[in-house]
Amino acid sequence: MSAVKVSIVIPVYNAENYLAETLDSVLSQTYPHLEILLINDCSRDSSLDLIKEYALKDPRIVVIDNEQNLGRSKSRNKALDHATGDLISILDADDVSLPSRIEKQVAFLETHPDIFLVGSSAIRIDSAGHVVGYHKAITDSKEIEDKLKSRNCIYHSCITFRKTDRRYRDKFTLAEDYDFYLLLLSEGKRFASLNEELIKYRVYAESATGEQAVFIRLFAEKAKEFYAQRLKTGEDGYAQFSPDEIFSIEISKSDRREILEAQLESLFKLNKFKELRTISKRYFKKFGRLNPFFIMYLASFMGVRCVNFLRKRMKRHA
Repeated sequence: MSAVKVSIVIPVYNAENYLAETLDSVLSQTYPHLEILLINDCSRDSSLDLIKEYALKDPRIVVIDNEQNLGRSKSRNKALDHATGDLISILDADDVSLPSRIEKQVAFLETHPDIFLVGSSAIRIDSAGHVVGYHKAITDSKEIEDKLKSRNCIYHSCITFRKTDRRYRDKFTLAEDYDFYLLLLSEGKRFASLNEELIKYRVYAESATGEQAVFIRLFAEKAKEFYAQRLKTGEDGYAQFSPDEIFSIEISKSDRREILEAQLESLFKLNKFKELRTISKRYFKKFGRLNPFFIMYLASFMGVRCVNFLRKRMKRHA
């Protein structure tokens, strides 16, 4: 295999609980031609000390210490500006790359010059590292492109792509990866994924729940709106966009379909069935009952034990 250099970009913010496992996973890669860009985004825990400790052990580690908290998009962009690799790999500070991840993605991109970005399947783990499910990646380029037009189907920590001047857009403080993918699609870039599970992707019981879940959904909808604008006119309204347009929305008073749906999904994950039934009635009154949310509504009467049992069964077969 040729000596293609890969820059692994890892933004770090208060990640002391998982960072050692993450760093061990990249230092144990079977592919040796790496630089590991660690961007400490003003962590208030021991993350920076741990980063410096690892940097003393391996010269491939490059430490970037932000003077002020920049957030994920700006931190990744800062790392991309420093990157010297031919390829870029993304990894979050609480996820784990399996040993052959980089080697297999480099090999794929070398043999598929028409593909710009490659992802993979993933093992989903909880905060304790226990397997809770699997993400089966879509592998066909056309199918990925079609699916991305409606939802994000690529785990961010799975991707390796060719070096580019394209950057994450700062105003997307949430769903920034989805906006990034749609920007690349607008430029005619092609994606693929390997069917093999090459990372462990950490999920949390509280993740994607509450108002945060709604805001993620709204930023994703904005990314799709901008994508449609670019297809039609060649440009979008990003310059005039302010994130406050989304963050100022009073979630509890809104009857917008995407907001109600995000709330229902969130409440179902949190087992807040009484609140779910209240919002369901508002949703059904406006949009009818012939939709998947009616199943959630019916399941809410079964109780937490039954619902959790069904969840476990579904995870085993995911």
